[in-house]
Amino acid sequence: MNPCPPAWHCTPAYIAMETGATRVLLGQATAAIPIFEASRSQRSESSRARDHVLFLTRMATAYAIAGEREHACAVTEDAISRMQALRSSRVTSQLITLRTHLARWTADPSVADLLTRLDILSESFSLPAPSPQGDR
Repeated sequence: MNPCPPAWHCTPAYIAMETGATRVLLGQATAAIPIFEASRSQRSESSRARDHVLFLTRMATAYAIAGEREHACAVTEDAISRMQALRSSRVTSQLITLRTHLARWTADPSVADLLTRLDILSESFSLPAPSPQGDR
């Protein structure tokens, strides 16, 4: 028997994240930001790590599209610090989208550094997962 009931992950914070992401896809990044910010206050430390990083990269993307460089970079920094151990295709895909929208600020040295770290992180996701010690 499955220990998790159907749709157990569909918390209000998760639904808000998906709502914000939909707004971004519809070209309404500015309208997505308050949705993401409200969702951020609903998130708990017990949230699934992948979902939390996905949320952060989506929010950073909304800020970048809306032209809010400082917010985009701050949220990206938070995401980078949390995603080191993750290997998620959803997060990797969102990282590529985020990087595209941050790239317009490459003249800013701090953004250029952030983009370099995103590139390194994205490359590490494309490498094969390390095998456990017992599989040698």
